[in-house]
Amino acid sequence: RGRLDYDGPTDTAIARFHQLLAAADDDGEATPVRILRRQLVDEAGQPVDHVGQGQLVTYRMTVRFEVPVEGPGVTFRVVAGDGALAYSMQTSVGERGRAYQAGEQAEVEVVFRLRLGGGGTFHLSADVVDNMGTVLFTDPRGPSFFVPPLLGVTGPADLEATIALDGDVRTNHEWSRIESADPGPG
Repeated sequence: RGRLDYDGPTDTAIARFHQLLAAADDDGEATPVRILRRQLVDEAGQPVDHVGQGQLVTYRMTVRFEVPVEGPGVTFRVVAGDGALAYSMQTSVGERGRAYQAGEQAEVEVVFRLRLGGGGTFHLSADVVDNMGTVLFTDPRGPSFFVPPLLGVTGPADLEATIALDGDVRTNHEWSRIESADPGPG
C-alpha cells in the first residue's frame, strides 16, 4: 500500500532514499540538541543531490539547543556509500564561541568544494559538541548526494571546508610546516 515517490536513475533514487531517511522525525528521545533542518544547496541556494567535481556547495543545518551550551562546536563528515569516512573537519579546538540558552537556535553552514576523485554516493554527518569537546548530539542522517568520478582518479581529497555558527566562521585550519632546527657543526 505504498506509493511511488521517485522513478528514475539509480543514483538519484539512492540520494532520494537518503533524503527521506534524513527527513524522518527524531525518535522522540530527549537530547541536548535537536536538528530542525538539514539541506545541501548549490551556490544559487537550490537543493542538490547530484554534485559535479569541483562544485562549491553548502550544507545548512538548523539546530536547537534543549539545554544551555557554552561555546558549541561542530564536527562535519562526508561518508561514502560503503560507510568509509571520505572527509572530516571540526571547528577550531580551544576557540570559544557564544553561549546558547535552552530553546535558542543556531544556523550551521559548512561550505565546501567537492573533489572526491573516485566519485560515488556520499552522505553528510555531523556532531554538535560543547566547549569541552563532549558530543551532545550526532546526526548521521544528513543529505545524500552523487558525485560522478573523474577518469583515472580514485580516493578522496581536501574539500576546503569551512564551518560557521550563526555566520561566525569557526574554523581556522591552515597548513603549516615545522622547520627542523639546524644544530650546526658541533
